[in-house]
Amino acid sequence: MISLSNGSETLFIPLYGKARMSKEKKIISDKKAEEIIDSIDYDFKKLKVAKKIQVFMSLRAAIIDDFTKGFIDENPGCIVLHLGCGLDSRVLRVKRKAKRWYDLDFPEVIKIKKQFYKETINYRMIGSSVTDYSWIDKIDYEDEPVLVIAEGLLMYLNEDEVEELLIQLKNKFTNAEIIFDAFSKTTVKYSKYQPSLGKTEAKIQWGSDGPHEIEKYASGITHIDTKYLNDDYRVKFLNSYYRLMFNITKFFKSAREAQRIFIFELRS
Repeated sequence: MISLSNGSETLFIPLYGKARMSKEKKIISDKKAEEIIDSIDYDFKKLKVAKKIQVFMSLRAAIIDDFTKGFIDENPGCIVLHLGCGLDSRVLRVKRKAKRWYDLDFPEVIKIKKQFYKETINYRMIGSSVTDYSWIDKIDYEDEPVLVIAEGLLMYLNEDEVEELLIQLKNKFTNAEIIFDAFSKTTVKYSKYQPSLGKTEAKIQWGSDGPHEIEKYASGITHIDTKYLNDDYRVKFLNSYYRLMFNITKFFKSAREAQRIFIFELRS
């Protein structure tokens, strides 16, 4: 039976959600997630991942996949950094080749990940806490365009850690963009009532009520775009209940802003 610490057990929530939706052939196709949950020695039922969470996790991943595909197409020879990667298979799903792709997570997570993924010249895994910035020196960088992905990660850091991470990234890379999902501060406040999180050691800490708050961290951190889950075209393929739910949230700012995806430019 696999046992994880440091709140790393949360990685099983999106993994399970994507696997379930993939098996139902909805929103996302993720055969690797299906393979992992069918073979790994872990009791996924204890997480109590509600169908709503499965839908949200899969839609979030699909939106970030699309952006990643576009970035690589527009920036051939780029570097992709997937921070807090968990057991995610984005490197396989996007079907695009970056010059180098790095997956980073806690050493115990990467140890498990290496059971299911193989490193290559262009694909590497780094075992490190994202806030231990010695990992940045392991990135082979020669002024290439860089895409940083931080899906389901920043909300588990405190605000000082989020600010420091963005500053470290912008100081390291001369031409980078970062895409990440962010809860509103109200969502953070009520996250303790989320059943799946209650089954792990993880705690939601950080949220933002708008990109202007993040731009204040330092010059060179500039908001490019915000993507909302309820605007995504894949919503129309869901059943009537979820289509209605997503459409209703468009009319309520608090619901629309509860979780969205930010894209920022980072310039040193």
